[in-house]
This record gives sequence, C-alpha cells and structure tokens, in this order.
Amino acid sequence: MVTSVLVGTSVPDAENSPYLLIITGVGGLMIMAIGCNLLELVKIRVGSFLPAIAIAPLIYFLFSY
Repeated sequence: MVTSVLVGTSVPDAENSPYLLIITGVGGLMIMAIGCNLLELVKIRVGSFLPAIAIAPLIYFLFSY
C-alpha cells in the first residue's frame, strides 16, 4: 500500500503531462527504428533520434505559450 502511494505521487500522469507523451512518442519511434534495423528492412541511424528526446518537449514548451 505504501509503495503504491509513493509511486503514484512521484510519476507524472500521462493524461495531464504532454511532455511525457512527447518523450514516449520519440522513444516509440526509436524502438521502431531499432526493429527495422534488426529486420534489415531499412538502415536507420537511431543515434540521430537521441537529441529529439530533449528538443521535442522544448519545442512544445516554446510554441504552447
């Protein structure tokens, strides 16, 4: 019971946090790119997605106000 209360207050709610949704979306694209690389469908450089984890929420913050 105590751990669920602690976790519930420390983890932001995805419905109320668009930044969390943006970071999750970028992470999902990276996982899809890794899958395409493993299946040898297309060669995607996944490392070029890493700056997007920080830049995408920043762009949202700048254009939301």
